[in-house]
Amino acid sequence: MAVSIIPVRSEQDLTTFVDLPWTVYADQPLWVPPIKSQDRELLTPGAHPFWESARRELFLALRDGRPVGRIAAIVDEKYNAYAGEACGAFGFFECLDDPEAAHALLDEARHWLAGQGMRFMRGPLNPSANYTCGLLVDGFELPPVIMMPWNPPYYAELLEGWHLRKEQDLFAYLIERERLAPPDWLREEVGRLKAEARFTCRTSGKATLAADIRIMLDIYRESWAKNWGFSPLSDGEAEHHVKELKSVLDPEFFVLFFHNNEPAAGMVALPDMNPLLKRLNGKLGLTQAEAVMDLISADGRQGAALANASLNGALAKKIGAEKDALTALQAHLTAWVDFPEEDVPALEDAQLVSTLTAVKGELDTLIRNYDAGAVLREGVDCAIVGRPNVGKSSLLNALLGQKVTIVTPKPQTTRNQIVGILTDEEAQVIFMDTPGLTQVRGRLSKTMIQAVWQSLGQADVIMPILDSHLYIRHPEFLDRDLAPVAEALASDERPMIVVVNKVDLFSDKSRMLPLLTRLHEMWPRADIFPASALRRDGLPELKALIRSKLPEGPAHFPEDQISTASLRFMAAEIIREKLFLHLRQEVPYAVAVDVESWEEDESRGQTVIHAVIYVARPMHKAMVIGRAGASIKQIGSEARMDIQELVGGKVHLELWVKVREHWTEDPGFLRDLGLMAE
Repeated sequence: MAVSIIPVRSEQDLTTFVDLPWTVYADQPLWVPPIKSQDRELLTPGAHPFWESARRELFLALRDGRPVGRIAAIVDEKYNAYAGEACGAFGFFECLDDPEAAHALLDEARHWLAGQGMRFMRGPLNPSANYTCGLLVDGFELPPVIMMPWNPPYYAELLEGWHLRKEQDLFAYLIERERLAPPDWLREEVGRLKAEARFTCRTSGKATLAADIRIMLDIYRESWAKNWGFSPLSDGEAEHHVKELKSVLDPEFFVLFFHNNEPAAGMVALPDMNPLLKRLNGKLGLTQAEAVMDLISADGRQGAALANASLNGALAKKIGAEKDALTALQAHLTAWVDFPEEDVPALEDAQLVSTLTAVKGELDTLIRNYDAGAVLREGVDCAIVGRPNVGKSSLLNALLGQKVTIVTPKPQTTRNQIVGILTDEEAQVIFMDTPGLTQVRGRLSKTMIQAVWQSLGQADVIMPILDSHLYIRHPEFLDRDLAPVAEALASDERPMIVVVNKVDLFSDKSRMLPLLTRLHEMWPRADIFPASALRRDGLPELKALIRSKLPEGPAHFPEDQISTASLRFMAAEIIREKLFLHLRQEVPYAVAVDVESWEEDESRGQTVIHAVIYVARPMHKAMVIGRAGASIKQIGSEARMDIQELVGGKVHLELWVKVREHWTEDPGFLRDLGLMAE
């Protein structure tokens, strides 16, 4: 059984080269499969910036026509120019326990490198010391972590059996949580340095992450310049690293240190991707790629749950189920038309409509969930926060020029995170209106407050809204009301715009000076912006200010989309708005609206909506219905008119009132209403 060495010339050869590790590691449970598409890119000149100043030749070892090993011979001109050497490298070495094949591969790599003028060969480098490198010689019982190689124990024998000797020890350390406490001498030294105030530090943030990574790479270039095997990163490589690191870095675990305001050091904790890579087994389609990135960057359990479900194929399964339903329907119709002699039963119109309506409903749900997922993935540009009834929803509607969230005089009208999308010729801005920050009582209120803080964590810009009329009349309320937000945002380095709303309620604007002065003291880095959502005073300038604070990036939604909320959700909110406007005292807070069905009646040219109003007590049901049904009729009539404007056509709205005691404390029911994360 002879061994032959062939150069990689065709796309099929490259595929064989990339696939070979799955043969070598078939019985190795600790091995972590790489992503094949990423390896292919890294190995392809023109596709990866490393090869802008480097060249390579790839070889396969075949035994009786079957691939048993591979190797890459690499010339890194950047390294040789920097180190003043004529060093060739070998990398991407994988081989079965076959000394003859391994030595033949190493012979071929040496021969090619000699032909390139190289005087000696070093490796494994995949393809340089800036990437995965080295040979594992100890610790085979431990799973590898990110950028750490893992290979079978016999690799050392294969390489040492062919004229190679150890040049450098490379170490990877496992630091356990209980051993993270610094010694006393280090704490003392840190205290001394802090007292001198020459050293400062800060964590990164979403808006500055790319720039901070570039700073970190500059520090890396300088601090590692004299290390063994160091190869300077090209500008193209650096930007490639920026792109890759942005997708996996959590800014909270990325710290930069400054000496006299100049970057001096950095510390970054990278998530270990290997458990995810094992699940993917080298295959990363578009859906899986998005799911992995979502899982890494997910804020909270809801985002992680969505990402994990996507990674496990939930989306593909749902789409497949609807495809199967349509395929079965098509097959039935085809058989009925093409083979009348077989007595294929005809489909009733009602059955056909029912199947298509069900499929459309599921697809509509998937589209809504995608929109919600886009917000979870990308975050929001601007989170609107504040106490109840300060005008948050009014401001959002005014900024968008359309009504996307309900507005009533009663506090705590908004229960959900409402996403509004402003698109113009200059930018697309994603806003999130949030429930009012107030004292937490009950499960529903806690859920609403959780939504607020989740929005804060996702946003590029924080925009607190204040009621100027209230705080000018009662300045003693300011510290009391704003303490939770002020404390939470005190150390936040993201841009903040404090909108002082309702300035239209008083004519003497000089009365605002004490309030504005106090706000500057509370948030010295923030922009303080007086405005009136009702009169739309100052809104063009406010839009421009918001745009100036946002990082550049692509638009995530179509130009004509103004919200991620579904028509069903918006219709339910309109009904709830009318309930708030017509019911007194505590009753509105004990009602919920669920749109149970939504059908298009093409024969009558109208949308038929059936909605249920849930109340917590029997007495509330009577109040919602009213004497002789007068109240529910008025609520239904006003809601129907607004929903008609929303859908752009006729609407037939039917309302029922049901008693569901203690619904505000029922997690399952709250989830069904979209008011609580899974």
